[in-house]
Amino acid sequence: MFTVPPKNPEGRPPAVIDLLTVERAASIGCTVEDIAALLGLSRKTIYNHMEQDPELAEAMDRGRGMGRASLRRMQWEKAEVGDTSMLIWLGKVLCGQKDTSAVVLTGPNNGPVQSQSVSVTVPMNDPIEAARVYQKLMSGDG
Repeated sequence: MFTVPPKNPEGRPPAVIDLLTVERAASIGCTVEDIAALLGLSRKTIYNHMEQDPELAEAMDRGRGMGRASLRRMQWEKAEVGDTSMLIWLGKVLCGQKDTSAVVLTGPNNGPVQSQSVSVTVPMNDPIEAARVYQKLMSGDG
């Protein structure tokens, strides 16, 4: 725990920043804004003191690292008991696995896909006639 000296000796009392509180809050994913609110300080005060005091920045980093490690441990435990979703997710993240699927286009009787080019003048000023032309094309009568 350390005390932040006031900017003005006649101003506010010095802020007290408990490094253990910072570390614990960071370990459960609290943002700097959350930690500042928890300590009753402004976000700017926290950022300023992280720059000035390496202990505060280290407590924040240490807490975040412990939180990530704890989360990974819980994920691993889920995978070890056969949680399919977790096994798939960890496989993708840790082993570079990915979902793949092949799409094969074939025509009638598994033959090649047939394509056809059609040129039609569609009356743009008459939406009903344009719809008729479209339907005729799609039905294969065009």
